[in-house]
Amino acid sequence: TWDPRWYQAIAAHGYDDAADLSPQLRVLCPDHTQVGCARTPDRHSNLAFFPLFPAAIRMLSSAGIEPLFGALVLATTASLVASALIALIARDVFDERAGVIAVALWGAMPVNVALSSGRPESLFVALAAGSLWLLARHPVWAAVLAALAGLTRFQAIAVIVPVMVAAWVRPNRLTTRLAVTAIAPLGLLAFLG
Repeated sequence: TWDPRWYQAIAAHGYDDAADLSPQLRVLCPDHTQVGCARTPDRHSNLAFFPLFPAAIRMLSSAGIEPLFGALVLATTASLVASALIALIARDVFDERAGVIAVALWGAMPVNVALSSGRPESLFVALAAGSLWLLARHPVWAAVLAALAGLTRFQAIAVIVPVMVAAWVRPNRLTTRLAVTAIAPLGLLAFLG
């Protein structure tokens, strides 16, 4: 339950200012009610957390939805979308039965409790699966989803590189190849920037 509180705090208060970081990558606690500030004068910085999930929580909060509930709704909805996309990929590669089996296996993994706990993992899986499903259909949209995945987790590199490579090995126009190569890494590069 540690990370969901960080994402909710980022959604509510934004990121730490890099200028406030100590050499140990910590920031001072103005009060002990902030996430990570219990019984300590400073805390770890929140700059390591990728921005897409807290930005989505913030959008829901601006519509009047409490951040914890917004995070849970986002995670659960993204998990359902990811399930559908995993089924579509397995169906396209094998058949309908394989789609059902793939979703059942994915959903039964014990670590998947994180998918509905207000963390960005399910959003990442939905974006990654969507990107891979779109790859043969609409490579530029696949690149857009890969870029968004890059704003969710560092592991997006495992989606970004195949999307870029596929754009060049598949029969695409040069403009499509260049667009995919430019778009796919944008999210991760912007975060690491």
